[in-house]
Amino acid sequence: MQNLVEQFSGLLGGDGLARIAHTIGADEVSTGKGVAAAIPLFLSGLQTKLQHPTEAQSLLDQIGTLNVDGILGDMGGLLSNPSGADGVALLNTVFGASQTEVEEKVARASGLTQGIVGRLLPLIAPVVLAFIARQAQAAGGALDAATLTRYVGDQQGYLRAAAPGLLGFLERMDANDDGSVLDDLGRLTGRWFGKKPAA
Repeated sequence: MQNLVEQFSGLLGGDGLARIAHTIGADEVSTGKGVAAAIPLFLSGLQTKLQHPTEAQSLLDQIGTLNVDGILGDMGGLLSNPSGADGVALLNTVFGASQTEVEEKVARASGLTQGIVGRLLPLIAPVVLAFIARQAQAAGGALDAATLTRYVGDQQGYLRAAAPGLLGFLERMDANDDGSVLDDLGRLTGRWFGKKPAA
């Protein structure tokens, strides 16, 4: 099974990544690195929320309000109306008071400024969470706390195997492993660039 970052490449096929980059005012390669660095942090944020029943239910309720097919089937519509899926509220649900720290981590891993990351995360939050919801439901049959917890745990394991330098950096920002971070990001995002739309 592919890890989530690699699976996400299909959604960004064609001009999806270029359109995200244009919307936030950044270059495509750095934007791709930003998305790739953000996905493990979304998984970590979800895992934290899922450990607490009340917060887990609130998270599931909010994910349940997402128009998954609409978001994943019409990236252009989302990008033309970024506030339509309320990515700011989703970010607050997943990260809460840790959001600034998350922005800093993505900025340092990707080379984007923290201000641009602040535009990127609310834009991709509905897409990432809709994609996770669809994949988790496909794997488990029902979108509940147990299914989502199992899926998130599995994906964290896949990413730890595929990108140990990136995961180490995101967990310990003072770690001196910048080279392996760049290698991991390059490997994870390599298939995103120049990908043609599916027929």
